Amino acid sequence: MIKNKLKSLNVRPQKSKGQNFLYDLEAIRSIVSFGEPTADDKIVEIGPGLGALTAELLNVVHDITVIEIEEEFCNELKVKFGERVKIINQDVTNVDIPGEDILLYGNLPYSRSSDIIQWVIKLKNIKRAVFLLQKEFSERIAASPGTKAYGSLTVAVSLWCKATLGPIVTGDKFHPKANVRSQVLRLDFFKEPKVSFTPNFERVVRGSFNQRRKKLFNSLLSSGFLREEIEHALKFSGIDGGRRAETLTTEEFGRLAEGFAK
Repeated sequence: MIKNKLKSLNVRPQKSKGQNFLYDLEAIRSIVSFGEPTADDKIVEIGPGLGALTAELLNVVHDITVIEIEEEFCNELKVKFGERVKIINQDVTNVDIPGEDILLYGNLPYSRSSDIIQWVIKLKNIKRAVFLLQKEFSERIAASPGTKAYGSLTVAVSLWCKATLGPIVTGDKFHPKANVRSQVLRLDFFKEPKVSFTPNFERVVRGSFNQRRKKLFNSLLSSGFLREEIEHALKFSGIDGGRRAETLTTEEFGRLAEGFAK
């Protein structure tokens, strides 16, 4: 059915755009339920495509805005849903999400996952986000300190929200069939950042992971920080410069960034 619909729209799925269309109803319902939507929620969906997830969300809520970059899909969504759905035809990272306490959903293209996640955590009006992502990427976001998957993006996300892993979706649930497994990731946003936020927090985290196999002191030094300020920040934070970045918690990165700020 999806294949025929795409053909009628003269659209050929492009791997470079991550256009794999989820069609399995059980998988779609598991994504919806994992986000625990209520009838009063205001939902924004990223990249609805042909509207399979949108249709299921409409069984729960009435206020849905979708953001879709492909004009052909926007036209199809308008025909399919009419006035029930507000459609924005833009690249999502160029959109100001309307409203407050928004519940965000999306089956994100793998090639844009990192960009979209970094855009989302900078928004101030999201209460929860539920995304279907490549399994390894979801695991990276939800990783614990001391694990191989733990990195700068993990820390950046953990500053603003709690990450929880959800259902796994196999590649045969998509058209075209995906070559990798996907996993639902739920992000519950804090009212305030998890630790005291300083403007240089992101730079400190990126610098710490600049050469992740190096000791923390050397990694920071190689990323452009001065020896004197590194020594001061480590002393202030009480962190051993001989540790590796992957062992530090979000709270420790917060103290380290505060040490550089002072």
